[in-house]
Amino acid sequence: MPDGIGENFVYEFKSTVFSNSAKYKWRIDNSVLPVARAQANIYAWLFNKRRWVVEIFSCADLRLYKWEGEVDYGDVERTLKGFKAAEEGGEILPPACWKCESCKYRDHCKVKDRCRLSRRQ
Repeated sequence: MPDGIGENFVYEFKSTVFSNSAKYKWRIDNSVLPVARAQANIYAWLFNKRRWVVEIFSCADLRLYKWEGEVDYGDVERTLKGFKAAEEGGEILPPACWKCESCKYRDHCKVKDRCRLSRRQ
């Protein structure tokens, strides 16, 4: 469920320990934001809204950052097709390696050995 539903938009909220400073901005832009935006995009499609709003609170600098956009039906379709393919035993895109470090499914994961290197490593 989205964190909020307005008249013509859905709202998704996330928080992060990372700052939006130059040193960590890539973390928000390449990790937290894409997930929040994908969720908001799917929720907007599900609830028949044409816009989404994502807010990310940085605990490091005590600021709230906001993004808004229109539903991208092509992205929704690609994401859902990816979920369906994974569910049916198809290829699973491995996560960035740093995500595997604290994953509770690590011991049973079939893709962790193919993780993608990220800037963190």
